[in-house]
This record gives sequence, structure tokens and C-alpha cells, in this order.
Amino acid sequence: MKKLLMMACMLCMFLVPSVTSAATIAPRSEIALGGIAPYATQDYVRSIYGNPSRTDGAAGERWYGKVTYWYYGTGFKISFGSTSRWHGVYDVLVTANNGIKTPSGAHVGMTLSELKSMYGDQLEKMGTNVYSIGIHTEDIYFTVQNNRVVKMELSLDVEG
Repeated sequence: MKKLLMMACMLCMFLVPSVTSAATIAPRSEIALGGIAPYATQDYVRSIYGNPSRTDGAAGERWYGKVTYWYYGTGFKISFGSTSRWHGVYDVLVTANNGIKTPSGAHVGMTLSELKSMYGDQLEKMGTNVYSIGIHTEDIYFTVQNNRVVKMELSLDVEG
């Protein structure tokens, strides 16, 4: 009986951290910028923002196949990829306080303390001035300088 109790305690010591760390993952519904989520189509983006102010593209980028970049003014860029397996948005970059927000309201220009208050345990510190929320294949990265968010980037890891 003592042995069984000891084994149960050991099992709990390993399981509790994994269960509590799972609570820090942001829900998939939060992984969007300006209403654009990973894999969104060009038609969907156009239905929200209209035609981009400029576009360019490239072929053969490692995992994203043929890529197309759409720019809306300054400070808002959407990247589309297309391969035989998938197509759609794989990256959204926001570098201006232009009204683009996450579903919870995070935006360029907000303070780090506001960001931490908004996301709590879901916000993970990635480096000196980079924080993220997400599910580790679909994430939003927040770059902070002088205690303010200066860049938000939705990023899709198609390898994951």
C-alpha cells in the first residue's frame, strides 16, 4: 500500500506541471490580427480590407511555396503562401498604431503592463523585448521598446 501511494504521488508530481502549463496556451480564436487568422484566403482578406495598396511576391520560399505580399498603407503587411498541401495567410505584420488589433484588443502603442494585464499567464516572454501568445504553431509575437508595443506579428509555423 505504501508503495502504491508513493507511486501515485510521483505520478502527480509529473502530471500537475503539464496540466497547469497547458492553461497558458491562448485559445485559437485569439490568434488573429485585424480579423485575419492563419490560412485566411485572399478573397476573405479583400472582403475586409479591399484591394491592397501594393503587392509583390516570390517563388520557392522554403515552406511557404509561392508567396505573395499584400501591403495596406504603411505598417500593415499580409503574407500569403501556396503549396500543394495548403494555401492562405501565413504571416501578418503590424508596425503602426493603425487600428489593427487582436480579438482581445491588443494593438501597437499599448503599454507592456496593459499587454500583461490583458493576457496574464497566456503571455510568454520569448526574449529581451519579445512576448508571445499562441499554440506554438500559430502565434502572435509582440515586440516591446520603451515599455510600448511597437510591432505585432502573427506567424504560422507550417512545419509544426
